[in-house]
Order: sequence, then C-alpha cells, then structure tokens
Amino acid sequence: MNHMLGSLKVFPQFARYLQSFGIKDFAQDEGFSGFDFKAKWDSHGDLGVVESCYHLKYAEMHGDAGTFYNPWSVRQAAIYQRFDIKTGSNDCILIRLSDCMRDDLGEFLRRPDQPRPFKMDWDCIHLLAVASLTAGWRKYINYLDREVSKMFDTVIVSQVDPKKVEEKGLAETALNYMKRLQYLMDQIARTQHMLALNIKVMQMMRVRSTQIPELLAHERKEVDASNLDIVLESNIADHEFASLNAGSLWARASILSNQLRDTISFQNGESMKAITRSTNEGNQALFGLSAKAMIETRTMKVLAILGTIFVPASFVADLLQTGYINVLQTSGFAVSATKGLWLYFSIAAPLIMATMMVFLYSEVLNRRRLAKTLAMEQSEFA
Repeated sequence: MNHMLGSLKVFPQFARYLQSFGIKDFAQDEGFSGFDFKAKWDSHGDLGVVESCYHLKYAEMHGDAGTFYNPWSVRQAAIYQRFDIKTGSNDCILIRLSDCMRDDLGEFLRRPDQPRPFKMDWDCIHLLAVASLTAGWRKYINYLDREVSKMFDTVIVSQVDPKKVEEKGLAETALNYMKRLQYLMDQIARTQHMLALNIKVMQMMRVRSTQIPELLAHERKEVDASNLDIVLESNIADHEFASLNAGSLWARASILSNQLRDTISFQNGESMKAITRSTNEGNQALFGLSAKAMIETRTMKVLAILGTIFVPASFVADLLQTGYINVLQTSGFAVSATKGLWLYFSIAAPLIMATMMVFLYSEVLNRRRLAKTLAMEQSEFA
C-alpha cells in the first residue's frame, strides 16, 4: 500500500486512514479519527506542496434491518488533498462520501460559471466536506429522541398494576423494553463520541487553515482562508450544541432505564410473594395431612395395645377349643391333655421358626441392598 501511495505522490500517513475501511465483522475502527498535515519545500527553500488528510464521521439513513431496527447508521469519510502552490493543481482522494456531500460536490462541478479547464481552490473541498455534516447528525439525534420519547410514554412505573404483575408475558415485555432502551443508550453514547471526534478534527483543521496564508505570505501569494474559518467555527458550534442535545437525551434515557429496573424489581418482588403464598398454602396443606396422620397413628396404636392385651386370652381360648386339653369337673377341677397336643406343638413350632427365619433373611437382604446403594452414591459424589 505504501508503494502504491508513493507512486501517486501521496504521503504515507494516509495509509492508516485507508486501513479503517473494508469489510469488518463489527464496527471496527469506528472510533478512529485523526488529522495529518504536511508542507513540503523545494530545493530553493520555496513552499511547494501542502498535503492534508482526515476522517469525518457522519450519520446517514440506510435500508438494512438489524436485531433492533435502526434506519440510521454512523459512517466515516476519508478526505486527502495535495495542493501544489506553484501550479495551483489540487489533487484529492475522497473515500465513502456522504450522499449529501456527493450531491453538493456534483452541483458545484456542474455550475455554469466554473472556468474550463476546471481548477478548484485549496479550501473548496474542505468547505464541501464540513458543510454537509450537521444536517445528518441533527436528523439522527431527532430519531433517537423520538424513540426514547415513545418508550417514555409507554413504560413508566405508574402504569404497572400490582394485580396484573403475575400475568404471563408482562415480565418478558419489560425485559424487551430494557433491551431496546440499552440499545438506544449505546447509540447515544456512540453519537456523542463521534461528535467529539469531528469537533477535534475541525479544530485542528482550523488551526492549519490559519497557518497556510502565513506560509504562502513568504511566497508573496495571497490566500483567503476566512470562508473556511467561518464555516469551521459555525460547524464546531453546531457539533457542540448537538453533543449537548445528545447528553440531555442520555440523561432522559438513564431516568427511563432506572424506572424500568424498578418495574422489573417490582415484578420480581410480586412474583416472589406469589411463590411464597403458594408455598405457605402447600405447607399448611401438608401440616393438615400430618395432623390427620398423627390422629390415625394414635388410633392404630390404641388398637394395637388392645389387641396385644387380648392376644393371650384369644390364644388360650383357641387352644382350649382344639380339644387337645380337657377339663374334668367330676373330681373337682382337673385338666388333662391328649396325645394330640404334642402333635399340635410339633407342627406349629417348626412353622413359627421357619416364618421367623424367612423374615430375618429378608431383613438382612434389604439392609445389604441399602448399604450397597449408599456406597455407590458416595463413590459418585467422591
């Protein structure tokens, strides 16, 4: 690139301005700007060539749709000038001019009073570049102001009805408003930065524009820089006022952002209250079920105690009804047992022992399974 610029007799400082253009993944080099100036003297000590280049940021409408649709975009133009003092030739490189500047430049070149062959004064390109900035920024700030005003009219804390906070979709709507507002605040901050960059460039240009007549005075050539100085002063003031307007807009957006945060916090608070109420109702229901279970448990305990009391008597009654024990009433009170009693115990005792063994075996298996499950869970956590 430096070799190409050298063949065109363009000073190498212009290369870094060219690098800010091209296809980018994001708004890369949007915050880059600058102003470079260089004066060259010939071998006789006379001023021969004056070179300058700079960036200017401008706002312009487009037709692209993004995540948050914004019909405006912030762009940049690069202007290079090489003015030959002796020949009066004025070579310029203009990159990505705004539509307004292109229209003004085309109208200027088509004027019937222009001499042929056409020669442009040294300050003409700068006048056209600077004069086309203010209108776009004013329209863009008005667009941002309108968007913030619409959100302010739609989203305020007083419109949040506590009875409707729990309605489905209300929280999502507030979050969407917050995202939109954050996007607008980002655009306002970028606008303030772009305006500050333009102001700095025009201030440096104004300093150099006052130096050129002084340099040419040694060559006994008169150059009028008053028009450029007046235009620069006027546009610097316009940019400063636009920056103040953007600052006021930022303050309004910040107030609205705080209101939205309060709204979202209020909604979250009401949602937590609803969850707490539901939890309390569930706890109360569980408490009622627990109370009923306790009553049932006490009833079953009383029945178990009563059953335990009557089990021995029931066993004795059943044993006497089997016929293995006889009560003899002829000779006072005598009890005799038949041989079948031993058969009863020989059958019942092994069955009782077998039942107890099965119960103990199943209990041991259950405990082993539980211990194995606990060991596997502990190994997974470890």
